[in-house]
Formats: sequence, C-alpha cells, structure tokens
Amino acid sequence: MVTFARKEYSAENIFVWDNIQRYKRADDYLKRKNIALFIRDKFLNLDADMEVNITESSRLRIAIQIENEAFEPELFREAEAEVEECLADVYCRFIETQEYNQYILREKRKSVQQGDLHAMILTGMLPSDCT
Repeated sequence: MVTFARKEYSAENIFVWDNIQRYKRADDYLKRKNIALFIRDKFLNLDADMEVNITESSRLRIAIQIENEAFEPELFREAEAEVEECLADVYCRFIETQEYNQYILREKRKSVQQGDLHAMILTGMLPSDCT
C-alpha cells in the first residue's frame, strides 16, 4: 500500500501514523520526546518535508504541548485520528486496484506454501464452514 500511497502523494500519512505508534509505545520520557520532535519536524511543521494535512487546531495544540515539554502518550491523539481518516480514503481506493489484487494473490500463495490453514480460510482458499 505504501507504493500506491506514494503514487497518490499520500505516503506521508502512513509514515506519520507509524511514527505515532512508535511514540505511543515508547516507554520513557526521553524516547517520547525524541520521537515527538522528529514527528513535529518531519510531518507537522508547515515547511516539513512530508507535511501531513491535519487541522490547524491539532497542529497548534501539539506545538504548545511540545513547547511545554508535555510528552504524554496521547499527545498525537487528534492528529492520529485525522491521519487515519486519510488512510481510510487511500485504502478504499487501493482495494480497487490491480496492485491490491496481486498482493492478495501473493499472500494466498504464501499461506499455501507455509501451510497456514487459518490464513487460507480467511482468504477464501479453504471453506470456513465444512458442514
């Protein structure tokens, strides 16, 4: 999906979402601070290399909390929700593409090669109801 998102000029949403997850998993203040500053500089500043499209109110709230060094786990909650909406739109377009169909076929083949019965049922290669 990253390749597709790049074609649509929206890969930054995937990357910022991934970094927000890293931030939320960070287990201490210094790690959260470093990741937060990276997210701000790379994705949230108006002149950022990979600026994401979030509301000005979310951007301002995050900037104030970073300035006050309030690196709480929920710092990016609003921005994360806004980015997830963008990702949902990209995903809806992605599942209509040939790239998606090829991805599904590759995953089905992997499941067969690995003997993953659960994945084979989920992807429709084996019936889920054998009655």
